Amino acid sequence: MVKKLQLIVLFVLCLSVGLLAQTVILSDQFDDGDGKWNTGWIEGSTDVTFSIDTNSVLSGKNSYLADINTASATTYNIQRVADCPLLAGNQYTLSFMAVADKEGASINVLFELAGDPYTKRINVIEPIATTPTVYTYKMIATEDVPTNMVKLHYGGSQNDSTKIWVDSIVVVQEPDPTLISEWGEDGLGYAWDVTNDSSTAPGDAGIAGTQPMATNGSSLFGGFDTLEATMDQAVVVSGQLEFVGDPGDSYTALRFALIFRDSLSLQNQYTDTAGWVGAAGTGFYGYEFTPKSGTTDQPNGSGGNGSVWTIINGNWPSTYSNGGGPIGPVVNQAPRNAAILGGTYNWAVSVIAINDTTNEIRW
Repeated sequence: MVKKLQLIVLFVLCLSVGLLAQTVILSDQFDDGDGKWNTGWIEGSTDVTFSIDTNSVLSGKNSYLADINTASATTYNIQRVADCPLLAGNQYTLSFMAVADKEGASINVLFELAGDPYTKRINVIEPIATTPTVYTYKMIATEDVPTNMVKLHYGGSQNDSTKIWVDSIVVVQEPDPTLISEWGEDGLGYAWDVTNDSSTAPGDAGIAGTQPMATNGSSLFGGFDTLEATMDQAVVVSGQLEFVGDPGDSYTALRFALIFRDSLSLQNQYTDTAGWVGAAGTGFYGYEFTPKSGTTDQPNGSGGNGSVWTIINGNWPSTYSNGGGPIGPVVNQAPRNAAILGGTYNWAVSVIAINDTTNEIRW
């Protein structure tokens, strides 16, 4: 049995992780006037006056009043806008309070480019109630959008002879919850340095070292909140992995796992020593995948050899995990005896419940 090189990438399911960091990137209670909102096209055929109302209509003393006599037939003929750049890999939540003095009023709420082609990432025509109401919208940015704006369009004949107040406009930025942002080594002392720092994009992670990996391999864990595989909804984890170097014929050159371990916490995040620390006695439960590389032995351990393994209260994801073993048929690579080479690989794992005692695993 030859052990030249191991890279173990473990995606940890159901961690006791904290809430994702939130950043307020826009907030206005109109206590300092309308300086963030005093721009935006107002078409000449309309008749509207914007002002700060100090009569405690909504949140606090001040609110922003649109006193509309004639709104025209087009929503974008009355606009108030504010800059709101977007960064890829983040989720954005826009919220505000509003009230109208009559039924049927509405605002077209948008995340929209400042200019042509006016791409919209939020676009909702929102009926405004006659009692104070909070309105909330979410979107995920898949690319940087430096010229995005929050836009409130008051046009449309439904708003003729209407007063609409808005207040407490807030935009919150947080990492995309579908991307794994918490990364560290497994705490067993085998890892290369973690390369993530505070500027690493959500979903990205890496480990690197100048020396060959230790005999027991190097590992990287990504942690996320509890997901439950049911008969109606699978848990699916997917991504890309860049493998640097050519291990060639190598016994389990790459292992990866989808597991549960209770009571873990990430220490020293965004440093090269970031790592997971667990409560004493908490083991690993889940599934390990051991693709074969080249002509070496099929990965083997407790109960035989295989490509997919159960992990039952193991001290780490291993083919010798306590009470675990291979499941399903052995799956060899195609073409036969192909070796893992340096490059970028797409990967995916899914788990769905077939009944109360059986899961279907795909990878």
